[in-house]
Amino acid sequence: MFKNRAHVINLILGIILIAVIIANVNTVINYRSSDRFEWSHGVYTTQGNTVQVADCNFNFDKNSYGYAISRTRILNNGREDINFAEKGVENKFYPNQLYICWYSYTEKKFYEGNFDLPYNQINRIAEQLRKTTNAYDLTYARANPNKIDLNFIAEVRPKGEVAVYISDLQKYIEIGKYKAKSVQKTIEIFEDSNGAIGKTDPPNVAIKTALVMERYPYTIQTHFPANLKLRGLSVDPYNQNNWKLEKNKLNTFPQLINIPQSVGVTWGTDLKEYYVEYYFQAEEILAAFRSLNALSNSSDIKLMFDVNEKNDKVLVSLQRGNKSIKLNYAYDELDISDRIPQKDDE
Repeated sequence: MFKNRAHVINLILGIILIAVIIANVNTVINYRSSDRFEWSHGVYTTQGNTVQVADCNFNFDKNSYGYAISRTRILNNGREDINFAEKGVENKFYPNQLYICWYSYTEKKFYEGNFDLPYNQINRIAEQLRKTTNAYDLTYARANPNKIDLNFIAEVRPKGEVAVYISDLQKYIEIGKYKAKSVQKTIEIFEDSNGAIGKTDPPNVAIKTALVMERYPYTIQTHFPANLKLRGLSVDPYNQNNWKLEKNKLNTFPQLINIPQSVGVTWGTDLKEYYVEYYFQAEEILAAFRSLNALSNSSDIKLMFDVNEKNDKVLVSLQRGNKSIKLNYAYDELDISDRIPQKDDE
């Protein structure tokens, strides 16, 4: 009886051992260490095609790798402005799938696509690129082929077209062209991780499109208390073509055309400076520009920035001729900060 029991136990243990061995063998086979590399990914758009990409995920067998791209970036400057993921991946298979979703401000359409990538072709091209890249020292590249960080980059083109490249950021080798479908989406696909949309953010895609695409020529004028002067000025528009007034040109105000989401103003003396970042309410500033632009008036539109004589309040308005529209601060309270200028300030 005890012999039979021992035999059964040994049989069970033998089966378990065989199962463990098979599992380990499968793990080794599936791991395929020689096929795992470092790589990053990103997305850009053709010059002049203004888009915002919500997702651009390069995957292997539906397994998402690495970090996401920024959902807040607006792109329209070609390869000069690639929206890269925050961080690449290490010791991972090259991707064989791409999921991408974006909004075209130029066409006023959302697009979405799930595409299969030519995995075997990718591996062949990547092998050659790792050996011939000029982005790394050649000796290092040949000795450490799995440490050569290549990039998988999607190019968003008009009418839903997408091209995919593998690149060392010097060479761009196309590995496929694809066609995304026009889909129904809302502006919520661009929400941050907290699902928040603030007062400076447009409530819908129609307003957002207008803020990004419409152009209204205007200049900025400032007024400060006696003995205080302008020391810095920057504009962050909704289309993200940020502008900053150079310190050696503080008396020159060029004509701007992009609708501002916020304006940063620094004023004061060599001994003390004051600063505010004034955020606008999305619908209010759009309505103000449209209203003044519709006037049959030859006067220029002016964005007025006035600090009272006590230096504790700021009034911002948009003016054209005799008409003035107050622009409210987007949040509860505007803080005026101060500091002592440093010698190394630019």
